[in-house]
Amino acid sequence: MAMRCISIFPRNWFLSAKRAMGPGVDVASRDKSSLTQLFLGEGEGDPVRTLDVGCGNGYFSRCAARFGPVVAVTMLPDEFAKADELFKYLGLEVDVRLGKLEDLDEQDESFDQVLLLDVLEHIRDDRSALQHLHRLLRCDGFLFVSFPNRDSNFGSAKHVWRYETGWHVRHGYTFAAIERLLEECGFEPVDRRAYGTYGSKLSVRVQRRLGFRRSTPLLPLMRLLTYCLPLACHHTYLVVARKRT
Repeated sequence: MAMRCISIFPRNWFLSAKRAMGPGVDVASRDKSSLTQLFLGEGEGDPVRTLDVGCGNGYFSRCAARFGPVVAVTMLPDEFAKADELFKYLGLEVDVRLGKLEDLDEQDESFDQVLLLDVLEHIRDDRSALQHLHRLLRCDGFLFVSFPNRDSNFGSAKHVWRYETGWHVRHGYTFAAIERLLEECGFEPVDRRAYGTYGSKLSVRVQRRLGFRRSTPLLPLMRLLTYCLPLACHHTYLVVARKRT
């Protein structure tokens, strides 16, 4: 007879642990977690309304929710269920939706800022996606778009996919390529950042060999690697762009 596996830990303990882990155990995600310092926040006047496209584990939505309401969108049912449970447990004003970007039926100029973090490389028609987001942003609103550095072999997929299956449909972008595309879609790039070191590159290799679960106890050691090998090895780029009127 099959036996059910029952966790020895209360569910609330597990959710509290997820909150404490912040951006999660993925080293590459932890590398770029500091980009939250660039979000619109206190001192901006009215509450900041945020759209988080492809919300992942919800870390960036959680950070944005400190300053106003958030709409978080994901096309993955499992991701949706986990994020929705966590937001409710934390009592955050986050409206989690299961669907794609084109399913959003918000009125024009609904959001003060849009987070498009490690998403655009999964979308075939990236131009249409950016044009749609341009419509949803308010006048002088900001788009935060992060993406793999196309010229880095750090964590890049061995191949790209022909269709949108959840995997990459392109390896990434260069700063020049994404900024040109943003300008053509009605945005003005105003800032750029790069994330990743040789220490984090080695840490990601450890994670991929051992898997996330077995490598989690090694996080402090992998963090130490980042400090010991701080030389730049940029795996992820970020561009902040303002909506042109």
